Amino acid sequence: TPEPTHEPTPEPTPEPTHEPTPEPTRVPVITNEPTHDDVGMICDSSNECKSGACLGGYCCIESVVDTCNTCNSRGKCASCKDNYTLCGHHLQDNGFCKPTVSKKFTTFRCGTGGEDTDYPSTDGYNYCAMDGHCPCSRSGCYLECEIEETCWIGSIADSLTDYEPTFINKPVECNGSQKLLEVQIQT
Repeated sequence: TPEPTHEPTPEPTPEPTHEPTPEPTRVPVITNEPTHDDVGMICDSSNECKSGACLGGYCCIESVVDTCNTCNSRGKCASCKDNYTLCGHHLQDNGFCKPTVSKKFTTFRCGTGGEDTDYPSTDGYNYCAMDGHCPCSRSGCYLECEIEETCWIGSIADSLTDYEPTFINKPVECNGSQKLLEVQIQT
């Protein structure tokens, strides 16, 4: 058995309080320099953005500054400068600008694979298994779109199969009154 000690009995531990611990007071830092990852943040001027580019009211990713007219809430291109074409999944704010090489188009279908499937793809690839590879302006499956030749060249879809699309010039659109006039003349 242990021998008794002559030291005093320790004070009991106090009961925990049910009061929340107050948050420390935060002092805001006021500066004109960006203090966070500001890509896609709303801005009023380019000096608010690390990239030095506030285009269309959003801070751009530095790599797109030379090609974009406006950026989106992800800091990517929403529209392009002259002689560039908006490609990629830009309807999902994931676009990028490529130098324009052609203004010709083709209709393309991102489907379930070959002719023996319920929604055949134009090139026979199963875009339902990998919808991010669909070359349309948004990713998807069971999707048909028009693709500009500039965007097709070098796209993932361009390298998936041996399919070679045929691109054509898109007909010039006219306003409704011109179409009505043409219909009246033909009748």
